[in-house]
Order: sequence, then C-alpha cells, then structure tokens
Amino acid sequence: MFVVNRSRCELECCVCSFIPDHVFGDLRNLTTLDLSSNQLDHVWPRTFTGLRSLVRLHLADNRLTDLPEGVLRHSPRLRRLNLDGNALTTLRQYVLARRSRLTVLSLVGNPVHCDCRLAWIAHLLHDDRTSVWGSCRRQPSALDDLSLGMTSPEYPLPLITGYKMGQTDPSCLATSASNGLL
Repeated sequence: MFVVNRSRCELECCVCSFIPDHVFGDLRNLTTLDLSSNQLDHVWPRTFTGLRSLVRLHLADNRLTDLPEGVLRHSPRLRRLNLDGNALTTLRQYVLARRSRLTVLSLVGNPVHCDCRLAWIAHLLHDDRTSVWGSCRRQPSALDDLSLGMTSPEYPLPLITGYKMGQTDPSCLATSASNGLL
C-alpha cells in the first residue's frame, strides 16, 4: 500500500529493500511514516533527513540488523519508534535526535542483547510516560541492577522494567561512559 498525504506516508508491504538518502526531504510536515512489512535490510544515515515534524516511525517487520548513527537526528519530535520484528541485537543512543523525547520504543521480536550498550534506555524509563517493549535474547550477568523481561512477542513485557539509581555496575558505567552512552 502506498499512501501519502500532508501528514502521513504509508509504504507498507511495498516490498522495498532499499530507500535512498534524502528521499523524504521535501516532506517537512510529515508526522507519521510507516515503512512496515517491507524487506528493508538497511537504511542510510540520511534516509530520514528533513523529517523535522516526524512523531511516529514504523519500521516493523523488516530485515534491519542495525540503524546507523544519527539516522533520526533530524527528527527531534519523534515520540513513537516501532522496530518490532527485525534482526536488531542492539540500539545505539546516537540513532536518535540529541534531545529526543520518545514515549514508546518497541523492539518486540528482535534478538536484543541486553548489555551496557542499552544502558541509555534505562534513563528513558525515569519518565513515567515512556514505555520500552521487547525482550532480551539472553540475560547478562553484569547488569544485576536491571530487571530484564524475558517473554514471548505475544505477551511483551518492558525490555527494562526497573533501574536502581546509585547501584549501577561500575564496569557497565565505565563501558557506557567510554562509549558516550551516559
């Protein structure tokens, strides 16, 4: 289905495997972009450049294994990011705009490795309006202070359901700080 109006663009089930840089550049008023159920295995760092009004991005049910650094840096209004059903093992903080205020991040159905690279997600959960959904592929031993949901996609629990401030594993903090996550 291909639908475009002033605020919404749906390219759902179009069997797209590739979307070039700057393709949405002229859609500055676009608030919702649905690229679900395609065959996307890669997006370029500037694919979403120009989408300053984007509030909802649906990239569910594709073949994404990674999102490039800064791919959503030009979308500071982004509130809902749906990445369900891809092959993501992690999600770097630098994917988002610097002052992003996500309210929903969904990673259900991805083989996510819950480790220090996801420590930034715990900070999202300090805001009661933020929900993070998904499950971990394995539970790491280094993050004893995080309660990680282990669940099936049919009954998703928050990926990180709790974060104990002041009791963070020092090795995780050191790794996260050196990677720019904290």
